[in-house]
Amino acid sequence: MAPLLSKNMSRLHRYWITLASLLSLNECSLCGAALGLRAVPFCEQCTTAITQPVAMVCRRCGYPLPEFDTTSRTCPNCAGRILYIDRTYPLFPLSREAQALLHKVKFQAKAWLLESLLDHVTISLPLTIPENNYDLILPVPLTFLRRWHRGFNQSEIIARFLSRRMKALRLYRSILMRRETLTAQSLLGRKERLTNVRLAFKIRNSQLVHNKRILLIDDVITTGATANECARILKAAGAKMVSLVVLFRAMPQRNTITI
Repeated sequence: MAPLLSKNMSRLHRYWITLASLLSLNECSLCGAALGLRAVPFCEQCTTAITQPVAMVCRRCGYPLPEFDTTSRTCPNCAGRILYIDRTYPLFPLSREAQALLHKVKFQAKAWLLESLLDHVTISLPLTIPENNYDLILPVPLTFLRRWHRGFNQSEIIARFLSRRMKALRLYRSILMRRETLTAQSLLGRKERLTNVRLAFKIRNSQLVHNKRILLIDDVITTGATANECARILKAAGAKMVSLVVLFRAMPQRNTITI
């Protein structure tokens, strides 16, 4: 019964994306350009901008490195910080088009735009993540009130799509929980973000993460403070390794839209 229900839900999900695309009046959801017969709600130019490959980055935090740095694979962003993330896999750089997409998803309740993008890219995206190195997938959680207000958790949507590609890994949606007493990270500067998430998370069942190798999933990384705090609490509960897969990695001096 459960597999049949899952299959039917997946079919309904695809029907919904198709309907939502039709209701967009055949215009790009980001720039308004005509779509023609494209199957995604983004024009070719916006799609290309969103899905540009990531250049060389620090293995630990995913921060962009100068092109000439071919040896250390570490960066000043890691210097002087205690990092609990073992490896970061950014899929795409955070372009202006990607920022506009996330803004619509988060603040205009257009989760179907993210789902449509993921449907498009997960078919052809060449994942370089060693699936056999991990045991389970965890999305970075929202607070209960924020999830209730938004209606979804965008990191969970991404985690669900990745779990379809990495079928050997089990997806857990509710092991990590987020406390309600924090100021939104998007309202803070770099220094404030690094301290704001301290003690922000708790684990519902530590036995499920004990001695496990975990892939943490998030939509975007800026300072990395949120993911690092998740990794800290997971390792305190006995996790063996915590790596981060993030859909978008913020680039230095390029971001102008608050997400």
